[in-house]
Amino acid sequence: MYKYVFIAGAPGSGWSRVALSLHESPSVDYSDWSKEQTWTFINDKGLEEKSYHSGAYFGPDQKFGKKFDRLEELNRDEIESEFNRPFTGEGVKLIKCHDFTYQLDFLSENWPDCPIITCHRSTEACYSWWMYVGGADISFPSYEMLKRIDPRVYMDRCNQGVLDFLGKNKTIHVNDNMEACAHLELELPKKLIHFNHSNVQLKI
Repeated sequence: MYKYVFIAGAPGSGWSRVALSLHESPSVDYSDWSKEQTWTFINDKGLEEKSYHSGAYFGPDQKFGKKFDRLEELNRDEIESEFNRPFTGEGVKLIKCHDFTYQLDFLSENWPDCPIITCHRSTEACYSWWMYVGGADISFPSYEMLKRIDPRVYMDRCNQGVLDFLGKNKTIHVNDNMEACAHLELELPKKLIHFNHSNVQLKI
């Protein structure tokens, strides 16, 4: 069994929903969860909505993967050591990083046995949803970088990276976590979660 599943998407792409839904599988290591590493969106009516972040996120503004926007500068052992750092349990580890979107070829070449999940929505759809749930003021994961630049420029870069990768590779479209886990050969979740507005593709 492979060690990692890489999950990549722009902010607002729905990628966190996909990751959360895969945690419903008993095959997935959820030891990266902590109370401090969670966020739930409460709308203006005081009701909890579907956007929910939990577990480790990787990237320059995050606790883990500070150099993951420049993977080519690190060796495989350094990268895997950082992959493993938030986890203490057994099972497949979900590695989530926005900056993977423009480095998917690197991941595919260096971890050819590990599946890659990409999530795509148009930049305008990403931006609209991301702003609705809080934008750069989302408390977890950190979006400090997007206070300094136009978020839509970054989302464009992420989305283009995903589209470039999909254009070069054979992938499988999935509609929910049951389909995803079946293709990934993970134990099926007990709860069905649809991916709704995201175009979710697997490279296995």
